Amino acid sequence: MTSPASRRWEVGLSRLRRAEDPDRGEQLRCAMMFFATWGTVAGVHATLWSRSAPDLIVWLRASVFACALLGILLTHEFGHRFAAHHLGMPVSWPLFLPAPLLFGTFGALLGLRAPPRDRESLLAMALAGPIAGLLGAGVLLALDQAVPPFPAAAGAPPVSLALPLGWRAAAAVGLAPHCVDPADPIAFAVWIAVWITGANLLPFGQLDGGHIFTALFPAWSRAAGVAVGFALLVAGLAWSGWWIWGLTLWALGGANSIVPERHGAPTRSPAVLAALAVVACVGSIGVVPYR
Repeated sequence: MTSPASRRWEVGLSRLRRAEDPDRGEQLRCAMMFFATWGTVAGVHATLWSRSAPDLIVWLRASVFACALLGILLTHEFGHRFAAHHLGMPVSWPLFLPAPLLFGTFGALLGLRAPPRDRESLLAMALAGPIAGLLGAGVLLALDQAVPPFPAAAGAPPVSLALPLGWRAAAAVGLAPHCVDPADPIAFAVWIAVWITGANLLPFGQLDGGHIFTALFPAWSRAAGVAVGFALLVAGLAWSGWWIWGLTLWALGGANSIVPERHGAPTRSPAVLAALAVVACVGSIGVVPYR
């Protein structure tokens, strides 16, 4: 069947094929936002996380950091995009959001132009992004362990970063460093990406975790979102960043998630996929990001 003119794809019997030329204007906008985000990520790292005045080495660290962090985020978004196309769901190109504070970006968005056909498609599409992003983060971390380190930065780190449970397990077997210095651009980018993945897997609204929970337990998705919102209020007593995260989530649509066109239960090992999402969330996040 052919999708409406506002959509860009038509679904064949066994594959998804291009129905018309992509929207070049959309591609250009997304490319411009990507490079703008690269600039804010590098600039924030060079000015906020550097322990010396910006010089050639500082800007080199910042450039590597921006490439590593945006590379992981891009891998995450294209994991969603690949799964969506494979399942016949038309999606937009990833739109990156620059921010002149903290890490230099608010992340990226991927617009779904049609609802998923069923809960199984929603589950696969939502889980593909975190899996792809964590795999990309693991590859970069292994690369960081293998290559010579950057010249040491002068002075003490501005904060002592707390390691999530999954990172500690990897460090125990020599697959990750036992501490992360923001002056190490690749390890710091991986640390941020891991924490963002964990926060994104919370079962709330438009987060990937919200879509996963909705696919598995649609009747309880709204209640889960409200519970997570309350938990973020409590967690904000330990770290105020959770209050900002919670307010941002409510502003972006509250606890409402995507509703599939059909409501048949997933058939491809939903319990295994749910367990995978829980392990990824618990292993990637903590209450306080610094010690």
